[in-house]
Amino acid sequence: MQPAATDPFAPSAAAIEEVFEQFEQAKTTPLQMCVDLGDGRFVKCRFASLRREAEALQFVRANTTIPVPSVLLVFQREDKWYLVMETIGGTTLSLHCKNMSTTQLVEIANTLKEYMYQLENLGAHRCIMGSWLKGPFSNVFFALARHYRFKVPLPTDEYNNMADFHRYWVQRLGDHPQCDFLRDALSKEVLSEDKVVLSHGDLNVSNIMVSADGHILSVLDWDTFGWYPAFWEPMSMWRGGRWRTEWLNALETVFKQTDMGTTYITVLDFLGTDYFTSDDFDDLL
Repeated sequence: MQPAATDPFAPSAAAIEEVFEQFEQAKTTPLQMCVDLGDGRFVKCRFASLRREAEALQFVRANTTIPVPSVLLVFQREDKWYLVMETIGGTTLSLHCKNMSTTQLVEIANTLKEYMYQLENLGAHRCIMGSWLKGPFSNVFFALARHYRFKVPLPTDEYNNMADFHRYWVQRLGDHPQCDFLRDALSKEVLSEDKVVLSHGDLNVSNIMVSADGHILSVLDWDTFGWYPAFWEPMSMWRGGRWRTEWLNALETVFKQTDMGTTYITVLDFLGTDYFTSDDFDDLL
């Protein structure tokens, strides 16, 4: 692995060009945005800034026991940002869970629950919802839907309370008649309260790297890091893993899905964000 710069946020011009050349050579398709350089470095490329994700990785690494990749470099070159991290071995939980026992999966779920508690303790006593450290959410779920009837502006500011948060999603649903029951459910939730917690924001099976013997090696993709309603993280875990019966059974053992979480799974499904990739999201920013 190449040595890290003294300050990963201020790499030299030579370091930037070296990474860029290696990245371009290692790509297997012209549009590839994530590349393993094969020397212990992994590069993530986006049109949107990756500086906040790099800062989040360093913050989580310094203040919790959550395993995350080391940040080696982050920089902008022309119209793209590049985040260079240490390569993490293993396999995503999405691919490996079918090979794991129930006991192993429950242990994974309990470990993730402990990670969530650690983050919650770091971000205590906050009511405003949005990205860490500040600003509107940077999360694919808040992106514009592909279908014209669901197009509303991306969040441009933080949410001061739960009522504002729910109203945003009512707006996303628009006036389509098939959404009546969801709008009614969210309109009732406007008057409800939920604790605001610091969360990863998308703790699904594709963002968990595990070893062959079933232990968590790393949690990836911290661009979604921020303050969310307490129901959000378990909801994203259930939604992201629902096609994997083994994982759902483990989640049912460790987490309690709330009515609000179930409602939001339906909302997100109706909006069609399953078909909206993170690269599409970057193109909008």
